[in-house]
Amino acid sequence: MANEMMKAQDLIKNLKLLDQYRGRYLIVMDQALAYPKFDVLNQVICLMAERGWQVVNLSTLVSTAAGLNLQMMYALMVRIAQA
Repeated sequence: MANEMMKAQDLIKNLKLLDQYRGRYLIVMDQALAYPKFDVLNQVICLMAERGWQVVNLSTLVSTAAGLNLQMMYALMVRIAQA
């Protein structure tokens, strides 16, 4: 089975990862440490849309454990067409 989760930063650095992915569904993850800013995830969603992917769901996780303000956002993507 293929890897079903990728970091948005990894996809921005190397879009070939997306081109090589053969699954129909993919979870893309991004994180913000100080304040909610998910620019990289937004860029990845736009690039994936150009390649035949669509957002199914967005989820967030906020953790303040150990004094950190860690915020994660996950985008569940589905391939609707081969670009």
